[in-house]
Amino acid sequence: MAAVSLCFLMLFSFAGISAADTAEAAGEETAPASVKEMLVVGEEETRDAWVIAFEALNVRRFCYPQATIVGSFAAGQKITVTGPAVYGFYPVTGTDAETGQTIEGYCSADYISLMEYTDDAVRLDVVLYKQTDGRWGDLYLGESDYTLAEIGCTTTCFAMCESYLTGTEVEPDAMMEQLVYSNEGNLYWPEDYYQYYGTDYLTKIYQKLHQGIPVLIGSRRNSGGQHWVLVTGFDPGDKEIDSASDLRAADFIINDPGSGRTSLDQFFRDLPRYIKIAYYIGQ
Repeated sequence: MAAVSLCFLMLFSFAGISAADTAEAAGEETAPASVKEMLVVGEEETRDAWVIAFEALNVRRFCYPQATIVGSFAAGQKITVTGPAVYGFYPVTGTDAETGQTIEGYCSADYISLMEYTDDAVRLDVVLYKQTDGRWGDLYLGESDYTLAEIGCTTTCFAMCESYLTGTEVEPDAMMEQLVYSNEGNLYWPEDYYQYYGTDYLTKIYQKLHQGIPVLIGSRRNSGGQHWVLVTGFDPGDKEIDSASDLRAADFIINDPGSGRTSLDQFFRDLPRYIKIAYYIGQ
């Protein structure tokens, strides 16, 4: 199956002609918004969105998991997000999958993409940095005695991720300046990244990639040493993906800051003891 690129949706201004409209009218080129900017839904904005659940997605009356279900959307269905996320739920409106009537309510943001996708395959154009690069490999993490080359895999993954999300070059040495470390060189996780420990992590990675978000994943060797890589793509080839049970580690593409590994199954062969994943969730 050929990989497809994500088609980012345009931001709309509800206050008349925007600066981008003026630039376009003048024949000027405008820089595309970063992924972080594209993921922001303003207080007064409505946005097209797509359901990325494998099965029907419940629509609830209020923004919490136990709220009454008022209807459902079909997998892949186009809907409308009518405001910012509230407690992990988007306010939405769309056509009920069973009745055909227009419904309003709240859906889990984990199963909604604000970026259009048209196939199962995704390849995010994420820069590959190596923690051993001579430009930064000898730098010490915080006040520790450990260098980026030695234990800087997570920092390097953050640099790759932030470069993609912001549409800028955030190299590992610059990333270090934005992070906080213990005296032993351990990284304190940024508050805008969510750490997920669930065993259904392949499903979560699949969803985040279709939302245009790379995912950090950590695992340990049987001997105890750990390593982190960044998942940047999904390509199942000719295999049909009809449910979460169809997902395999071999389907996921990685940027490995410490080796030449390119797929998640290669990573797990060397480091079989899964720790957790982490991904950007915004401010």
